[in-house]
Amino acid sequence: MSPSRCSMAFACLLFLTLSCHAQARTNDSPSESARRFVQNFYDWYAPGAVKASSGNREFNWRTKAVDFDPTLFRALREDEDAQANAKEIVGIDFDPFLSSQDPCVPYKAQKVVRKGDHYFVDVDAECENVTTERPTVTAELAERSGRWVFVNFHYPDPKPAGSDLLSILKENRKDRQGSPK
Repeated sequence: MSPSRCSMAFACLLFLTLSCHAQARTNDSPSESARRFVQNFYDWYAPGAVKASSGNREFNWRTKAVDFDPTLFRALREDEDAQANAKEIVGIDFDPFLSSQDPCVPYKAQKVVRKGDHYFVDVDAECENVTTERPTVTAELAERSGRWVFVNFHYPDPKPAGSDLLSILKENRKDRQGSPK
C-alpha cells in the first residue's frame, strides 16, 4: 500500500472511530452528559489546583473560560484581580471550585438533580481519611449554545448551608466598594 493510501486509510479509520465515540456520547441523557462534563472539568482542574497550592503558579482556571457562564466568569475574574492588587484579603480565600484551602484529589461527580433548565451535580472529594455526609461542592450547570457551562457553585459545608459562589462574590464586591450590606 502506498504512503498516501495508508494515510487515507488511517484518516478514515480515525474519522469513523471519532464519529462512533461522538454518537455514543450524544445518546447520553442530559443528566449523564452534565455529570460527565463536571467530571471532565474536575479531572483537569483538581490535579492542577493541588500543584498550584504547593507553589506551582503556572496553573490557571481562566484557560477554561468557555466552561463558565459569562456572568460567573466576569465575577470570578473581578474578584481574583482585586485580590491580586490588594495587600489584605479582599476576595475569596478558598478554592471556589473545590471548596477548600487544602485541595486533594480525586474529586468525583456524583448525583445529578434537574431543577428547571439547570442541573445540579454533587461533587465529592475522595481524600484520604475524609468522609462527608454531604457533597464537598455542588456545581450548577446550564446548557448554552449547545454546550454545558458552569453558572454557580453551592457550598454545603463548611460554609453556611445554602451559600453559593455568586452570592459570596457579590458580597466581596460590595465590601470592596464600601457599600452597606
